[in-house]
Amino acid sequence: MKLLLDRSLAKTNPGLIFKLKARRDVFELVSGVGALAEHARLYPYDALVILAPHGDATYPGLVSQLKGANAALSVIVVGWRLDIENRIHFLRLGVDELVATEINDDELLARIVNVVMRKAPTGSEACVRFGSAGEGELYPDARKILMNGKVVPFTAREYDLVETLALRAGSVIARSNLMDIMYSAGDNPALQVIDVYVSLVRRKFISHGGAALIKNKRGFGYYVERPQAGATEVESAPPVALIRQRG
Repeated sequence: MKLLLDRSLAKTNPGLIFKLKARRDVFELVSGVGALAEHARLYPYDALVILAPHGDATYPGLVSQLKGANAALSVIVVGWRLDIENRIHFLRLGVDELVATEINDDELLARIVNVVMRKAPTGSEACVRFGSAGEGELYPDARKILMNGKVVPFTAREYDLVETLALRAGSVIARSNLMDIMYSAGDNPALQVIDVYVSLVRRKFISHGGAALIKNKRGFGYYVERPQAGATEVESAPPVALIRQRG
């Protein structure tokens, strides 16, 4: 899954963060409604999970602002007080799921997955394009990457690297963050292993008739560009669920 999470959930529901990392789902932790709305506008997340402020579960404008940023975005509200009045309030705003903060983390994850699955498109294979000309194609459901229409044979770790960058195209990802996504807690490779994988991926892109695509911002990390205006149209369409277990 590709999730946008309220950073406060790292404190209230740390088990959820652990489980998402174990599943190797893609997620971003962001603070503040304004920043969440901006991320929702820029990237094709499957769902947003927001924590309603303690003592004010009706928080004026919370959901409407987020839905205004991306009408297709599924919004899940985790609230401190979910009495009937507050539940009606959120439902009228178009919230897709309401969850109490004291819920078990396994159930919370199951509810998130359920919301994403309900919104997932059927009968078509989702594609995310990346690179300034949109020459890179990522098919998350099939774990397949194409360069100029040709399948590039990546190993599992190489694919994870490209997927992580492609789903966040335009954003610079630090090497430490790439490590967190590509390796489980039990692994302990040197940070420089990311540079090795970047080099391998670049060579494969070039060998399949394309550009290196993965770029480096010195002192910050790696990124791939988003397709520019006039490039091959991005098929971001409806959100897609990336529900799988990766070792």
